[in-house]
Amino acid sequence: MSPDVLLAAVARDQHGLVTRAQARAVGLTVDQIEDRVARGRWDRLYRSVFRIAGTPSSREQRCLAACLAAGEGAVVSHRSAAELWGMDGVEPGWSEVTVMSAHHPRHAGFLVHRTKDLRPTHTTVRYGLPITNPMRTLVDLGAVCPQPVVGRAMDDALGRKLVSIKGLVQVWRDVARPGRNGSGVLRTLLEEHLPYPNATRLEKAMLRLHRDHGLPEPEPEVEIRDAQGRFIGRVDYAHRAARIVIEVDGYDKRTSKEAFVRDRVRDRRLRALGWTVLRFVWFEVIYTPAEVAAEIRPFLSVSVAR
Repeated sequence: MSPDVLLAAVARDQHGLVTRAQARAVGLTVDQIEDRVARGRWDRLYRSVFRIAGTPSSREQRCLAACLAAGEGAVVSHRSAAELWGMDGVEPGWSEVTVMSAHHPRHAGFLVHRTKDLRPTHTTVRYGLPITNPMRTLVDLGAVCPQPVVGRAMDDALGRKLVSIKGLVQVWRDVARPGRNGSGVLRTLLEEHLPYPNATRLEKAMLRLHRDHGLPEPEPEVEIRDAQGRFIGRVDYAHRAARIVIEVDGYDKRTSKEAFVRDRVRDRRLRALGWTVLRFVWFEVIYTPAEVAAEIRPFLSVSVAR
């Protein structure tokens, strides 16, 4: 079978595209590849990616060409992924892909985002393209789009059941860290979107979380003092015997800068007294209790071992 027949079959599964490596794999030399370009049988899209002449152009083809040019493991992401998922309010532009590499070369014609936190569970295949799933796409959008744009896309994705609140919270937890672009936008949107639990509901959720996962129940609203009896602070929950404090951010809707600073100063004082301080966002307690329990358990186990 001729190389061109073999490559035609490859191109049918790749929106009319072939790569230099694929052409070499079926026996074409570098000169033969260049001859096909010179004769107009192939259109060069990138240095190593070609379109079979006559194949109609499409957004899927442009995105896949960028992935193939970026190399193994590249996936369609950010605004390009939002466009392919049909999310409302996101303006299409250059093709965008994400790679798991800190030192990936720049390419003319498309944007490359570099990351270390792209998990297999964050990707899927759509229209034959490797692509971030809708939840991860919304996180990434927060790094490149204003919050109102991300919010509109999120509302659309929720309305069409492309995503769930629990799924969004899980992906947020996967990538959230100080300075991580995009995660702060999604967290803000989730806090605005989710029904804010009152203190009674949150307390019940925290106690149920402990019971359901075999953890001793914490004591709510605990006042802590130092050895001299001086007041340190009132914390959301505590395991006194294990000297573990559990704080739930957003518990009383304190969002001012002064409250943030005050809480962190108190955390340092508690740690200086030998307390372990664990902080969670309130919607983690409500929507991802298993993950919260998994983070608490090692600290309780260590205290028991001692």
